[in-house]
Amino acid sequence: MSLVKSNRPRFTDVEGLAAMVGPLLMGWAACAALRVNREIRTTNAQLAVLMKNVGFLHELRLSDGCVDVARKAFAQKKSEGLYR
Repeated sequence: MSLVKSNRPRFTDVEGLAAMVGPLLMGWAACAALRVNREIRTTNAQLAVLMKNVGFLHELRLSDGCVDVARKAFAQKKSEGLYR
């Protein structure tokens, strides 16, 4: 038996484990929130550019206002050369 105490934390209780893992989870959640915020800003910027395109607006009307469907149809027709 050693007379020197170990400085390592012991995970004998749930509160101690939560105190160690809590800040890690909070950091992870903050990073996830920042990532989602960045994706929303990127999507809004792309959508603003697409809304100026007459071809995309036509596809948006054809898809009854569903942006995802209009975006896919516009991308496909643009790759086929129907839109510039």
